[in-house]
Amino acid sequence: MDKFVTIVWRVIELLFQVILILVLAAILLGQEAGSAVNSVLANATAFLAALPASTVAVVLIVAALLWWKRRA
Repeated sequence: MDKFVTIVWRVIELLFQVILILVLAAILLGQEAGSAVNSVLANATAFLAALPASTVAVVLIVAALLWWKRRA
């Protein structure tokens, strides 16, 4: 079970990093980033806009605590 949890965490971390890279590319390049990058940015923006700010804050805090606990 520990190996499965480790694999799941690795996949989650990798997908999160990919999304962050695409958002950063969209911020730096603007409309020149390409349709795939702009599509990911639009989807992420729409998803976060639909959630209440308190939910986003709680999820970020819990994720940071879990990440920190896992690294320690």
